[in-house]
Amino acid sequence: MKKNIFLIGIAALVLSGCNSGSENSFEKFTKIVTNLSSYSSEVDEWNDYGANLKKNGIKYEAANSSDQKFVQDKMDSEYVNAINHVGSAFTVTEKSKQELEKENQGYKFTYNKIVTVKDTSKNNTVGYCVNYDSARVIDGQIKSEDKDKKNFLYIDKSRPLSIFTGSNDFIKVVCGDDFYNKYKGKDAD
Repeated sequence: MKKNIFLIGIAALVLSGCNSGSENSFEKFTKIVTNLSSYSSEVDEWNDYGANLKKNGIKYEAANSSDQKFVQDKMDSEYVNAINHVGSAFTVTEKSKQELEKENQGYKFTYNKIVTVKDTSKNNTVGYCVNYDSARVIDGQIKSEDKDKKNFLYIDKSRPLSIFTGSNDFIKVVCGDDFYNKYKGKDAD
């Protein structure tokens, strides 16, 4: 993920959202920018992690049933927190925090492909390349906003799930161009 593009896009979104005519819009904008600045180091950390994995040597294997269960359990238990972590930069009031938490519930995942990533020197599993679709159950109805988009995510074996591992650039480095090209959705670059 290109840091500058990420921050420019977020800034544009923030500017449009803060123009509500309220007296403390600038204060809200300042808080959001401050919150977003902490993500820059997190993105850099993941990019360094991916580059080091690739440099040290990785190989890919088909995920077995226990690998698939690990991914499913991790997605079910940590995905909402990862989404809320990124979205929390835009929550400047207690009410907006509660709205974010309410909105990010009920995710159901369909896994198109899960590949085990192993480090070649020790032959141990370090993580998983995941291609998935998602839907949410809201008020008893399925909302399929991400259906057939073929989203990517790298799930590390020992670190918390992070949305920042789902960028096309990160996936190409850690999971390889073949995985990316084979499973990317129709809207991908």
